[in-house]
Amino acid sequence: MLRSDGLRTAIVASIGRAFCDPQHIARGIAAGALNMRLALGLRDRDLRQDFLAVRAAMEEAGRDALVLLDLPATRPRVGAMERKEFHPGKNVWLIDAPEVDPGDPAAVPIPGLANYTDAVRPGHRVVFRDGRQVFRVNTVNPGRIEAECLHAVEPLQAYNGCCFPDSGVLFRPVSSEDRARLEELADAGLRPDWAAVSLVNSPSQLGEVRAVLDGVWPDNAIRIMPKIETGFAVDNAHEIISEGDGVLVGRGDLGIALPPERLPLVQAAITREAHAQRKPVAVATQILEFFASTGTVNRAELSDIALAVRDGVDGLVLCQETSDSRYAIEAIDLLHRVIAVESQDAAS
Repeated sequence: MLRSDGLRTAIVASIGRAFCDPQHIARGIAAGALNMRLALGLRDRDLRQDFLAVRAAMEEAGRDALVLLDLPATRPRVGAMERKEFHPGKNVWLIDAPEVDPGDPAAVPIPGLANYTDAVRPGHRVVFRDGRQVFRVNTVNPGRIEAECLHAVEPLQAYNGCCFPDSGVLFRPVSSEDRARLEELADAGLRPDWAAVSLVNSPSQLGEVRAVLDGVWPDNAIRIMPKIETGFAVDNAHEIISEGDGVLVGRGDLGIALPPERLPLVQAAITREAHAQRKPVAVATQILEFFASTGTVNRAELSDIALAVRDGVDGLVLCQETSDSRYAIEAIDLLHRVIAVESQDAAS
């Protein structure tokens, strides 16, 4: 289970650019985040240093915290480039290359893109950062896609992950580069408590992850948390949850794959299925993003949290709210206070 300090729902805080100093993390632990998420997909971060920072923070706070390592699957990511602005109607070239001519504002490098272009068709969407940038494909060539921007609320930048919600693209759960980074952790004597597995479509993928973890940590006691993020995963939720040790509803990608009006219903259904199988269930994405970006309390976010707690969600995952926000501690504190009120109400 996740650590919740006696409350109904645990808080998971994500380590990142704005939340990586041991003293800062220690304040987050004191505020109620007793579980820390490390994202393996952030290639610009030293995972060992982040893990050691969490350990140092635990010592400073005098508390233990569980570590959840988020495996990104083989989803392609933006290569080396400066931030680029796109606006609706503007075209972009997605190119299978580690980098592109910095003087070309329309070119975006996507290393490994050629592995997925066979499944992509004109009219399909290419989506970055949980829908913050959405493009519609116009033409497809091997390793090269020309697309039109439909929606963009922030610049596109290096390491942003992309997905193809209309294309039926299947990703392997662990890449060779990911395995090498896991081995670096093991060589440093570091081992996570949980491994979250992105973009799971089949229970067999979890068996592959267990085999990798067993190979890296022969005394493996790491629990596996598949992430329900695709329509296929929703259709196969019973089998996927059965194979895992818990489950995470990844609302970012899932909210793109499904009609948005279905998302609350699916979240509740996954929660009930996890309870029926006596497995913990966590929910991630857009828990307190408005608050984390503005410092202003959003009533809809509070209601979303309260409903999740009442539904029996075991964990709420703060992603950008801590990893890339100057309000990281405030977000943890606010989330903890809402959970505490809901927990007291349930107990009375």
